[in-house]
Amino acid sequence: MSLFTTLPIKPIDTAAEITSLFNAVFFEAFNTCCKEGQKNLFINLLPVVVGEGVGATVVAAMNSTSAIIYFRNDYLASALHEISHWTIAGEQRRQLEDYGYWYEADERTHDVQTKFEEVEVKPQAVELLLHITAGLPFQISVDNLSLPDYDSEPFSKVVMQQARLYCDVGIPVRAKIFMEALITRRGYRLPHLGFSLESYLLNELASL
Repeated sequence: MSLFTTLPIKPIDTAAEITSLFNAVFFEAFNTCCKEGQKNLFINLLPVVVGEGVGATVVAAMNSTSAIIYFRNDYLASALHEISHWTIAGEQRRQLEDYGYWYEADERTHDVQTKFEEVEVKPQAVELLLHITAGLPFQISVDNLSLPDYDSEPFSKVVMQQARLYCDVGIPVRAKIFMEALITRRGYRLPHLGFSLESYLLNELASL
């Protein structure tokens, strides 16, 4: 019997759990918190409104130059998506709104859609792994309602390949830290069960 069958199945299923965990893990070291409440999603370097919403205790401790990762209200997948971008962004990109990436909303052409997907491969690969460690299903996002018949399968395969590559050659440091925090929050530590985070993730990816 595989050791993986011993793992609990309880997922982290609220945005509040994600934000409180992120803030506990990263605020002190990176002066950054995750917060719900914005229609447009971006990392913001403006002053924080103190004592409001999720993570109010952490927010209250911030100064006016703290960075905030915003995500769509109480939408867990949105939180994990924005966090995935943050975990792979370098120091300079983390100082820029939306990490310096361009964004074009719906009505993208196929060529522009291809460029969008090229930028999204690594963040969505990390997002896939975050969903696994949180015990949640993952859905690829092409983020373009103007192409209702668009075939996302090629993009999905590339994201899966990148996720496997991360497990083989190394998960980005901050992403791995948060994945381990998610695993621990769910009540177990993989090394104590005899296998690594990477082997657990590869096993889960093989079942998708």
